[in-house]
Amino acid sequence: MQGDKTEVANIELLEDYLTHLTLEKSLSKNSIDAYLSDIQKLVSFYPNKQLSHIEQHDVVQFLNALNDLELSPRSLARVISGLKSFYNFLLIEEYIESSPLETIDSPKLPKKLPDVVGHDDIMKMIASIDYSKIGAERDKLVLMLLYGSGLRVSELVSLKLDDLYFVEEFIKVLGKGNKERLVPLSNKTAKQIKLYLQYYYNEFQTQQTGNNLIINQRGNPISRIYIF
Repeated sequence: MQGDKTEVANIELLEDYLTHLTLEKSLSKNSIDAYLSDIQKLVSFYPNKQLSHIEQHDVVQFLNALNDLELSPRSLARVISGLKSFYNFLLIEEYIESSPLETIDSPKLPKKLPDVVGHDDIMKMIASIDYSKIGAERDKLVLMLLYGSGLRVSELVSLKLDDLYFVEEFIKVLGKGNKERLVPLSNKTAKQIKLYLQYYYNEFQTQQTGNNLIINQRGNPISRIYIF
């Protein structure tokens, strides 16, 4: 019975949203289908949950699942954009009091080098790391955070241990203008962070390390120049 109520409630929300896209936004059928497809992915992930009851941690878990399927950053950005549009509509129509995607940012898409630095190139860079060297786990983590999580170099070097939320599966990032955002933490990246902490961080941390995550072999926070 509860499942039937959930399904009916979700259908009503989707019908209202469809009317909004068709009449107020005047979108094409293909655009509307794309928007609804993104929401259906969320419905399929949480079949027994009303869309209006979805919370931030639910969205983070859903995005992490898409990340684990190795969805491209562009495809993931489109899904996030579609969900933001839907929940902004629910917010305006007062179905909800706040959007569960309010602090969730889309992955940063490359603008200048889309044909140069691709997935295969990143895999080659990771494969070229010399694992006989003590800094190997750190260097691999740096590449994974920059490419897989879409962090800026300035955001990467300022990451703190307290910014890691393994249970909730996200990273809290302080970006431009001191604006905080939540970045999904995939299982692969979480595993690499733990390897880094075990085999590198615990070896080199000092009083100068403070709460910084990425450090050099003297225990100091790593610099932007080193990353470049």
